[in-house]
Amino acid sequence: MTEKRKFSFIKLVYIGVISICVLLVFLMYNTTDQKRFSCEELLPTKTNNEEHGHLEEHPSQQDAQNKTKGKLSDSKRFEDKVRVFFNWGNRTSSPLAETYKTKGKLPSSKATRHNLIDILKWGDDEASLTEAAEKMIKEIRNSWDKNNYAKVITLRHISPSAQRPDFQAVKNLGSLLYVHAALWQGDYVRITVVKKLGVPVTNALCVLWYSTDEKAKPHFVKAVVRDLQSYNFKNACGYIKCVLKVGESKEEEIPLHVSLVDGTDIGSGLKVTLPIENRLIHKNVEKSIGIAKPADNKTESGQVVEFTVCIPTMYRFGNAGMLVEKLEMSRLLGAGRVVLYKTSVKPNVEAVLKMYMREFAAGRETLEVVTHSWKQPPITLHYWGQIAAIDDCLYRYKWNSRFMVFTDLDEFIIPLHHATWSELIADREKLSPGNAAFMIRSSVMTKDHSSPAKGFEAEALHYYSEVLRLTERDDYIWPPIQKSKVIINPAKIESIGVHHVYEGYGLTDIVPPDQAMLFHYRLPTTEACKRVKDTRVVDKYGQKLVVRLKAAWAKLKDVSSGWTPTNKTNKAKCQVKLSGQKQIAEDTYENIDKFNLIL
Repeated sequence: MTEKRKFSFIKLVYIGVISICVLLVFLMYNTTDQKRFSCEELLPTKTNNEEHGHLEEHPSQQDAQNKTKGKLSDSKRFEDKVRVFFNWGNRTSSPLAETYKTKGKLPSSKATRHNLIDILKWGDDEASLTEAAEKMIKEIRNSWDKNNYAKVITLRHISPSAQRPDFQAVKNLGSLLYVHAALWQGDYVRITVVKKLGVPVTNALCVLWYSTDEKAKPHFVKAVVRDLQSYNFKNACGYIKCVLKVGESKEEEIPLHVSLVDGTDIGSGLKVTLPIENRLIHKNVEKSIGIAKPADNKTESGQVVEFTVCIPTMYRFGNAGMLVEKLEMSRLLGAGRVVLYKTSVKPNVEAVLKMYMREFAAGRETLEVVTHSWKQPPITLHYWGQIAAIDDCLYRYKWNSRFMVFTDLDEFIIPLHHATWSELIADREKLSPGNAAFMIRSSVMTKDHSSPAKGFEAEALHYYSEVLRLTERDDYIWPPIQKSKVIINPAKIESIGVHHVYEGYGLTDIVPPDQAMLFHYRLPTTEACKRVKDTRVVDKYGQKLVVRLKAAWAKLKDVSSGWTPTNKTNKAKCQVKLSGQKQIAEDTYENIDKFNLIL
């Protein structure tokens, strides 16, 4: 072979090798190019649901502009690092991601759970972020809550404990201190909470779980936190709203559990998890009337009744005689259910409660008596968490109640021209249709000395009855709002206090005291302590009450009443000094518009 031919052959070999190299480089580049993604993929795309406070997971489509030839930009390198670290989109996990999964948390010595710069630099000395990459980090941080970047953190479902306390402590989540229960309310879940008064909670997210699978993906939504009345205590009762997905209507679409997390630090894990306690009632609810179907009277929260009475809270309570009388008077007035919140009671009271529940379960009793444990958290709350108990009762039983009555054990709402609450409400509705609530004004039946009704002296002592024993009343009827109690239509109420409605969708009818009155059996409260004889309650219900008390105590033969007569009180020691009826009336009428009251 001549020198010239050798040179031509070598030249062809070189050209072939170079061509093959160029082809390989071209193929490798195209393969890499197909794996590119934009920062828009890292942050979920907006959906219409975001307008309702929802944070949806929707992977964006790859932007066509990213499929251009050339070297990967620094921003793309940054995106690749984030993508690989969090194992986004089922790509191969990096050692960093595997370490995160096995340890369950990021090492706090070199990285904080919410600082992406430190996360990327951890274990990677060569990581150097350009100005463009740092700009993207800032962009992600600013979008953390808005676009739910937190979903890249793995959250594993943990079922709530069946032995959880009545109030579960919440740590490191703003001003939240305790949570009590989560209840389904149609288009949202409502959680009763205890928090620091007036301190907003801006970083909480609700995590809604629709499956118990450990790999199940939850739904995130902003937690809306509100205070209820506090009576100037530093700790307030409140609630959290967790809005559900738009269009949820099937039972399987109602969450099983709800958790709370810190939206700025998802990696710190679930703060608390609660079951949705009343979720099964969903299938029985007729949303058009806001109540469970009357045809199905065996729902999770009991039968549908016309009136549910809520009584918070029993603390160190041992007066079984008062309890029996409250239950039997409630029955005569039209109650189908009485709900009591129990912090601590004596054995005799426990025996009474068990008797009523046993008789109802056996079908021998028409009045449903329900108790809820109410062990207080170790902080100071107004009247043992009375506001929270009222809120819980409202939302736990609103679907099974056409009306709800909120009174204490020593109070009775008495219709003066009707036999029952039902007849009273029907007539008030004719005068002013569509009311959200009915406010009943209060007067005190004084128990500083005995004044038994004529003909009932023996029964008053035998059955430990305050209604039969006390017939003298303070000659004063408190103005609206002050010491009043309410009967509500729960479908029209958002929240209530002890004496009036806070938020509702209608007016409150102030019932004239000659139509109905709240008779409060207690020590006198007015300075003058002027008394009037008032036998209207015993005249109307005395005979029927004796029959009911006799039947009840026949089943409680070995149970102590716990009742002791009150010693006579010196009239000069009456506790509350009135500033004058005129001034009280003026203060009350200033609040008429504020509370949507009608006279």
